[in-house]
Amino acid sequence: MKDRVPAVAAAALLWLCACSIKEPRELCPCIVEVDLSAFSERAHRLSVDLGGLHLERDFQDGDSLLLVLRRPRLGLVPLTVWAGGEKMQLRGRTLTVGALGGCDSVFVENVVLDTDGEICRVRPIPRKQFANVWLQLIPEEEDPPGISYRIRSDCNGIILDSSKPASGPLELPLDSEGPRFLFRLPRQSEDAALVLESLLPDGSVQSYPLGNWILEAGYDWNARDLDDIAVGMDLYDGSFTVSVLPWSEGKNITETI
Repeated sequence: MKDRVPAVAAAALLWLCACSIKEPRELCPCIVEVDLSAFSERAHRLSVDLGGLHLERDFQDGDSLLLVLRRPRLGLVPLTVWAGGEKMQLRGRTLTVGALGGCDSVFVENVVLDTDGEICRVRPIPRKQFANVWLQLIPEEEDPPGISYRIRSDCNGIILDSSKPASGPLELPLDSEGPRFLFRLPRQSEDAALVLESLLPDGSVQSYPLGNWILEAGYDWNARDLDDIAVGMDLYDGSFTVSVLPWSEGKNITETI
C-alpha cells in the first residue's frame, strides 16, 4: 500500500495544477491513472501506448505501480499495455517471431478510455497471447536415423493494437532429439496453415495438419487468454490425441482420433 501513496499524491497534485478555477473545465487536461500492478506480476519491463504516446518502464521492487499522465480531452482513446516479447521483433505495432526464432511469453491488453472527464482510472489485465505446446511423437518402427521436425504456419506474431494474429511466415525447428518437444505458438487464426513437418534424410518432407487437429479438439484461437495444448501422435498408424489445457479453468478437454 505504501508504494502507491507517492503516486496517488502526485495524481492529486496534477489534478489541482491542471487548471485554474477561472478556466473552463472542458479545456483542462484529463488525468489518466493506469494501475499496472496486474502486469507487473508477469514482467519487470512493460510497454504502454496511450493514443500514440509510447512509454516503456522498468520496474524494481518497491517502485510505484501507478502511472499518472496528463492528456488532452480527446474523447475515446485506445490504451495498449504489453509485457514480454524481448526475443521477438517489434515492427511498427506488431511483434513477430524472427527467422528461425522462438515465440516469447507475451501478454497484451487493449482498452478504450474515455478522456472527456477530469480523471480516468484503469487497471489493465494481462491477456495471454501464446500457447505452450507439448508434442509427444511415437516414431515408426523402421524410421531411418537423421529425421528432424519443424512447425510451420502463416501466422507469425501479434498485432499489439488489436491482439489479433499477424500474417507472415513462421518456422520453428524442433531442436530436441525427441520424441518429446515443447514450444510456444503465437496467437493463430482459425484458418492458419499450421502444420507439423518431418524432414527425411533423403530431402523429402512429410506434412501433418496440426492446426486442424487442434481445432477439432475444440481449441479457441479467439479466446482472450489462450489455453495450452498437448499433442500425442503415433507416426506408425497416424492416430493422434489433442488435449486442451485451460489457462484458468483447471479442466482438460481431450480428443482422440
